[in-house]
Amino acid sequence: MAEEEFIALGESKPLRKDFFLRMGRKGYSDEEMQQAENRLRMTIERMESQLQRSGPWLLGEYSLADICIIPVMVRLNDIGLSKLWADCENVGEWFSLFLQRDAFRKTFYFGSLLSEQYGDVKVS
Repeated sequence: MAEEEFIALGESKPLRKDFFLRMGRKGYSDEEMQQAENRLRMTIERMESQLQRSGPWLLGEYSLADICIIPVMVRLNDIGLSKLWADCENVGEWFSLFLQRDAFRKTFYFGSLLSEQYGDVKVS
């Protein structure tokens, strides 16, 4: 797509414009991807520590804290990055517990995941 078309597409997405334009037509560099994974891993390690103290939910009882982070975790899982918490037993249990919630099944209905829309979207 021509540069003009790409910028117009980015401009058409006001909430994601900066992200989209920063990503560019070729995607992020390996270094940028590694930095992002490192930041995500730090969050997961904090979750693991918190769940060890309070589980089964981040604040002991199911709360907005759990609700806010689950979309990120679902996306990571969908694109093959669940390896980021493979060694975090409590996070794995938390994620499994979330998947069983009726509200989760209603929210993440078939077709809502990238892999259901575009096929293989795994990050290598």
